[in-house]
Amino acid sequence: MRGANVIIAARNIKAANEAKQTILKNNDNAKIDVLKLDLSSLNSVNAFVHTFKALDLPLNIFINNAGVMFCPYQLSQDGI
Repeated sequence: MRGANVIIAARNIKAANEAKQTILKNNDNAKIDVLKLDLSSLNSVNAFVHTFKALDLPLNIFINNAGVMFCPYQLSQDGI
């Protein structure tokens, strides 16, 4: 999609900003925002939704590339 606004939703903001810079090196016209999103925290999800809605951008495509293997047992920030 030419001219699309890309939102990088990430738990690791440093890595997301590095990805953004890599994209911008190859396409300086790219419109990219990095937003914090930790899917293990409902507070983080709610904050992300609030921030995304405030941008007033359409959501045309959603790609979920989150995967974790062999995690030790732990509770989320929400206690679940």
